[in-house]
Amino acid sequence: MGGLAELFSGAISMGLGAYLAAATERAHYHSEAARTRDAVRRRPAAEREAVYALLARYHISRAAAVPLVDELCQEDDDDDDELSTDAGPSKQALSRKTPRARKDADEVPWVRFLLDVEQRLACPAGSRAWLSALTMGLSYFVGGLIPMVPYFVLGNARDALLVSVAITAVVLLVFGYVKTALTVHSRSAGVWGALQTLVIGALAAGAAYGIVRALDSGKGQP
Repeated sequence: MGGLAELFSGAISMGLGAYLAAATERAHYHSEAARTRDAVRRRPAAEREAVYALLARYHISRAAAVPLVDELCQEDDDDDDELSTDAGPSKQALSRKTPRARKDADEVPWVRFLLDVEQRLACPAGSRAWLSALTMGLSYFVGGLIPMVPYFVLGNARDALLVSVAITAVVLLVFGYVKTALTVHSRSAGVWGALQTLVIGALAAGAAYGIVRALDSGKGQP
């Protein structure tokens, strides 16, 4: 029962941690998008030079880049022109205060280009936080439950330990092989990934077991 309690608490903790991490990543993206949009509006010439500098990394000459940059920045320039020709100062001020009413910051091509290429930021999906939480929580729970199954079935703790070690080793080998083979598309790489996963899992389990044994032996000393 103590092991199950730890599994539930650990799964909840890992799920919440994954949710907060994904939510923070999404908030960071939108914050950077708004900051970049503000920089584009306040310092358009400097931001244009930043685009030229980015294109120069790919050996695109300035002469060749000028039409691309003009096209890329055209839509945002049109927004600025509309802003400057509004009927009254109150309407103009309101438009400046609420730019997202016209268009989200990351929907402006100029801003999207700077986010994608310069800052290498991708917009996280709205459901990513919940999916990350469910994936991490369920993975933790299932991964911890598999080694505990023999203890529920077998009456002898030593036999259960041996069976648990064998099952865990097989699971680690299969997981390591499938993960690496699907990622690298190579069977030999899958075998190497399986061995790596097994070794890392064995080291982690051995370290945890050694720490617990050390703590138990320390309690027995006066």
